Amino acid sequence: MLTTDVQILTTETTAPKRIDIDGVRFSRHSKEGSPDTMRVIYETGAREYSQWICFEHKGYGRQKASSWWSRAGGKSPTPKTVAEALERAPNEFRKIVGIDVRNNGKYSEVIKLHFGEGLNERHDPEPQRTFIADAEIVRLTNEGIAPKAA
Repeated sequence: MLTTDVQILTTETTAPKRIDIDGVRFSRHSKEGSPDTMRVIYETGAREYSQWICFEHKGYGRQKASSWWSRAGGKSPTPKTVAEALERAPNEFRKIVGIDVRNNGKYSEVIKLHFGEGLNERHDPEPQRTFIADAEIVRLTNEGIAPKAA
């Protein structure tokens, strides 16, 4: 008898999972050939979850950035550039204390933010740029290129 493992195709996704977070960081993310984005990194102690907010994109990406900005507590108008968003975010956003995450196969998707009292306190300064190179995330600092700390 011949048996074969077959993966069933489905449109169903897993149920979202609530995760408490310890902190939030914001940084510029650059990818060759694309407009820069603001990377939002949610720290949980054991793991980090990221979102890329597309202030400098057009159309749907820009619309999603505007919606995300106002949900996070950002004041109107929505920033037009990543530099403006990085400058304003620490002073405008409500304190993010948790996220809902849905597993989409290989990746996790942040689908909801949960808020507490006050503002977020952590922020990566503008001179640092994060980008993808050879499938490894590296950070470019004023000292040069270094692999992301594990």
